[in-house]
Amino acid sequence: MRVLVTGGAGFIGANLCRALTARPEIEHVTVPDDLSPGNEANLDGVPVDLVKGSVLDDDLLVALVPEAACVVHLAARPSVPRSVRDPLGSHTVNATGTLSVLEACRPTRPHLVLASSSSVYGDHDEPCKHEDLPARPASPHGAAKPAAEAYALAYARRPLTVVWMVLITNSFNLLDNMDGALGATAAAGAGFLAATAFATGRPGTGLLLSALGCAALGFLPRNWAPAKIFMGDAGSLFIGFLLAGSAALLCAGWGPAGAAGGLLLPTLVATVDTCVVLLARRREGRPLLSGGLDHVSHRLRGLGLSTRLTALALAAAAAASGAVELLAALARIPALPALAAAAAAAALSVVLALAAPVRTPGGRPRPARIRERRP
Repeated sequence: MRVLVTGGAGFIGANLCRALTARPEIEHVTVPDDLSPGNEANLDGVPVDLVKGSVLDDDLLVALVPEAACVVHLAARPSVPRSVRDPLGSHTVNATGTLSVLEACRPTRPHLVLASSSSVYGDHDEPCKHEDLPARPASPHGAAKPAAEAYALAYARRPLTVVWMVLITNSFNLLDNMDGALGATAAAGAGFLAATAFATGRPGTGLLLSALGCAALGFLPRNWAPAKIFMGDAGSLFIGFLLAGSAALLCAGWGPAGAAGGLLLPTLVATVDTCVVLLARRREGRPLLSGGLDHVSHRLRGLGLSTRLTALALAAAAAASGAVELLAALARIPALPALAAAAAAAALSVVLALAAPVRTPGGRPRPARIRERRP
């Protein structure tokens, strides 16, 4: 991971750079700093790339930010007394400088860490300041910092990500339509997503996904055809939300192609299944949310696969797409070709699935209305 630390020549920034460069997953640290409050000597012996310049230099930010997967924004003009003497200068560096960094981050959307200040709370009777205190800035410095925070929150709002997570969560719910289908797919998908998390320096997410994969594997013996228990809405929605949320978390800070691939590849099977169902029902003039045996799993059964082979085929597809994402995250294959291959595979799968016959497990043509889940 490549990290950009603005203001990294200051006391806090230099110690952060020292800690970052000691971590094996951090391959490079770049420090843009105009050395106004900082000192080049603070970085003596620290293997970073120091670039002398200000966060107010848009050309500098445009050149440096796209190379970073994570930006830690520490650059600021400190000192409350100094802000009283020069409020406009304080606001320009602390608020406008933050806005410039956010604008530079917008095209590639790296993960951003923003440092604020306790001066946002002003004067309180509390012996120690904490985040539950109301913000009552009593200086220009204290007023500029909440403005920077507000800008960061405004830029962080991504409604499309929330909508995507809701859709994918429900897509995994719809995938729970045949013995072993969701359990096998979840185990394979969570396993490769966990490997991606560990490989990209997210051990916490990796452990969570590992637990999910192991739980799905432990569930399979009872859910394997002929199933004795079923996943149900509670289990399938939880699995969908956890996989969708983890995928969104892991691709934060990746470039556009990498982020799109990072969202599509771990959820490819559920995404294709939902697209097939919605397109088929719209083509036939049926209600989109009605039940039916027109999922990918049922179409594979119509081609002659057994229930167990169908579950294994879905799991193999999830494993293959997960492996491609892992290779892309490790930079073994470029992100753009990986995304193009995933999109092409998804489109081809939808077309082939729509052309496949839809039969009931007994081989009879599908009735006009039928429950989605078996009693």
